[in-house]
Amino acid sequence: MLINRIKGKDLAEFIKEWDKPPIEPHSNNSASNLRESHLGNINVLGKASCAEATLFTKHHPNFFDSIETKIKDLVICIVNDLHCITFSSCQGHPEYFDKSEQTLIEYRQREISILPRNEKEHSRLLHFFLELAHETNAAISNARIQIEVNEEILEQQLGPIIKEWTNISISFASSFQNSNDYFENLEPVYLLFLTKLKNQDAKML
Repeated sequence: MLINRIKGKDLAEFIKEWDKPPIEPHSNNSASNLRESHLGNINVLGKASCAEATLFTKHHPNFFDSIETKIKDLVICIVNDLHCITFSSCQGHPEYFDKSEQTLIEYRQREISILPRNEKEHSRLLHFFLELAHETNAAISNARIQIEVNEEILEQQLGPIIKEWTNISISFASSFQNSNDYFENLEPVYLLFLTKLKNQDAKML
């Protein structure tokens, strides 16, 4: 099972903040932590090689600006229509050779991670997204991109204390070795899944 890590953030407090409307306007002190690379990576450095991003609640004025463009519609639907908590998303990025670091950055596939509030919500969301993925994949059975829904471990680290949570990931997975092949075939699958999600979201209310 894949392990994700969040440092210096109390996820129990994050969940409370997510669901509580803001009383006072947020400051934009974290705006300096939003940088975008020429490939569309949004993170603290604005580099393709960086995997560190600032965690915002949906009420924060920087929340939607922190979401990469080509996955923004899916994040908005999952957050606003299904009332889910998201903590990570990626629109997918081609492989890139970073000359400054003399490093080849492997291509990344499109994905989003959801943090259930409790075990009951976890079970409900997992069942819902597994069913939706199955329905979408059945409609594109000859495609080399398939929707995968998985449970993952999310480690919260506050000082020396590590606590484990379980999150749900939705990925647009493929065996394509070449990123050009992946991105040429991605959008029809993504749009079909998004359309089916919007048509199904009433079942989540």
